[in-house]
Amino acid sequence: MPSVSPVNSPDHPPAVLIAALSGRALAELARKGGYRPLVVDLFGDEDTRRYAHASRVIRGNLTQGPDAGDLMAALSDLVQQCDSPPIGVVCGAGFEGQPSVLDELAKRWRVLGCTSDIVKRAKDPFAFARLCAELDIPHPEICFAPPGDPQHWLAKRVGGSGGWHISPANVRAPAEGVYFQRRVTGQPISALVAGTRGAARVIGWSAQWISPAADAPYRWGGAVQPARIDPDLQARLDDSARNLAAAAAIVGIASIDFLVDETRWHVLEINPRPGGTLDIFDDGRGRLFEMHVQACGGRLIDPPHYRCAQACVIALAERDIDTMPHMRWPDWCADLQAGGTRVEAGAPVCTIRAAADDPDTARRLVEHRWRALLQMVHQPELASC
Repeated sequence: MPSVSPVNSPDHPPAVLIAALSGRALAELARKGGYRPLVVDLFGDEDTRRYAHASRVIRGNLTQGPDAGDLMAALSDLVQQCDSPPIGVVCGAGFEGQPSVLDELAKRWRVLGCTSDIVKRAKDPFAFARLCAELDIPHPEICFAPPGDPQHWLAKRVGGSGGWHISPANVRAPAEGVYFQRRVTGQPISALVAGTRGAARVIGWSAQWISPAADAPYRWGGAVQPARIDPDLQARLDDSARNLAAAAAIVGIASIDFLVDETRWHVLEINPRPGGTLDIFDDGRGRLFEMHVQACGGRLIDPPHYRCAQACVIALAERDIDTMPHMRWPDWCADLQAGGTRVEAGAPVCTIRAAADDPDTARRLVEHRWRALLQMVHQPELASC
C-alpha cells in the first residue's frame, strides 16, 4: 500500500486534521514532522494554538469525549479555511467511548488510525479477553456480574481511559457499561507500538504511575521511558505486544498496558490510538508522527532514536483555581492554561516534562518540577518569579 504522506515541501507543508480531548501533543509532533496541524480539542491551550496552523475549541468532557456535532462542524470549518485538502484526520484520546464518531469522520476524511470496528473490538472486554486467550497471553479474569468476593476485583467502565473510570469493585454499583476485572499485582508498564493492521513493531517501553484521588484511586499520573525490564522478560513482552497489536489489527500508533511482577505478567488493555506517552517518546524531530502516518499507509519505518530518558506528569489542581494567574511558564511545561481561566480541583493544569541520563533521575526531576509548579499555581505571587 502506498504511503498516505505526500512529499513534504518546506514552502507548503501538508495539512492534517487532529481531533482529541487535548490535541497539543499531536500538534507539536506534527509541526516538528513538517505538517500543518488543524486542531480541534476541548482546551485550546496556549501552546496548542502556537503549534497549530489553525485550531477550534469545542464542547465535551474528559469522560464522555468531544461533542460529536461540535467536532464535525469545527473540523469542516478548518478544512474550508485551509488552502489545500488535509491528508486525513488523526484522532487522539476521547473516542473509545463513542467509536461511532469515527464512522462519521470516515465519511468525510481519511481516518489516519484505527477505525471504529477496530476500536470496538479492542475495547470490548470479552472480545479482548478471547483474543488474549487465543494468543496464550495472560489476562486477568473479567465478568459483568458483580463478583462474590469484590475485595479482590476492580470495577471498570467499557471504553474508559486515563484511569478515571477504575475503582474497587466493592464501592461501585453494577451499571450499564461497567465490568469487573480480577486484581493482579505488578508494576504498570506500557508498550508504545505501531501497526499496519497485520504487522506491528514496538517503539519502546515506559513505566507508569498513578496520581490517586478520593474518587479516582487509579487516575493516571505520569510515565518515564525507558522502563527498567529484565532483558529476557522484555524479549517475551516484545513478542506478546507485537502479536497482540497485529491480531487486534492496530493501525498507526497505539499503546498496550501490562502489569509485571518480576517474571509474572498480565496484559490489561489496548489503547487503540496515540495516547498519554507521546511526549516522552518525542525525539524532537517529529519522527513519531511520521511513523504514525506511514504505518497508516501500510509501512513500518524505523522508530526514533532516543539519547536520554524522558518523563512526564500531569499537574492536577489540588483545589479550585477561580482565576488562573498569568504565568511565565517554565520551558518544561506543556498544555498551558490561559491566564484568567477557571480550573476546578482535580482538573489538569498542565503537563510537566523532564529529561535525564537515566529513568530514575528523570522521574525524580519531573516530580520535583511538578511540586514547584503547583506551588506557583496555588501561590500566584510566585508565578512570575
